[in-house]
Amino acid sequence: LLERALNIQERSLRVNDARISRTRSNLAAVYVARGRYPEAVRLYEKDISLRQSQSLPDRTALATSLNNLAEALRSLGRYSEAEKCLIQALGLREQLVGKEHPHVAQILSNLGYLYLHQHRHDEAIELLERALRVRESCLSPNHPQIMTTLGTLAEVRFSAGQYAEARPHFVRALQIAQSTFGERHPQVLGLQVAS
Repeated sequence: LLERALNIQERSLRVNDARISRTRSNLAAVYVARGRYPEAVRLYEKDISLRQSQSLPDRTALATSLNNLAEALRSLGRYSEAEKCLIQALGLREQLVGKEHPHVAQILSNLGYLYLHQHRHDEAIELLERALRVRESCLSPNHPQIMTTLGTLAEVRFSAGQYAEARPHFVRALQIAQSTFGERHPQVLGLQVAS
């Protein structure tokens, strides 16, 4: 349905119409969810190219598209390209909302997760700790994004052989998951196994 909508929009609207970008991004997200990463990358790249060519690009949407493209590229193992996108998205977000904002923390977390996949543990830890500080200063103590950051930080430390340092992060993530989702939620069960 989205493919058909995009086809119709591309034939009937101006090339840089925001509705086309929205539909293209939504379709790319569906492709990512279905594991169709090459198709998602193609759509995100086209969207970014069009956004960057505008005289006054929507920098918020551009940062989001760069972040989303990076996640698709990471899934394909194209780490250096993903890193470039995330660094560019991070720069845009920091210019738009400052360094202490949940949107910045999301990109920091994604970059940390990317570094985990590359076994760049020290860099990943630094970014994830910064993301955690930002999230803890902006969000409620039991917010799911804090839980996710703690879980990823624990995973990085565990992967780096820092088992004692990983455990408190796993335990705290588990506590947040239990209080937020209940004892039988899949996230709780996954964290119980990990900790």
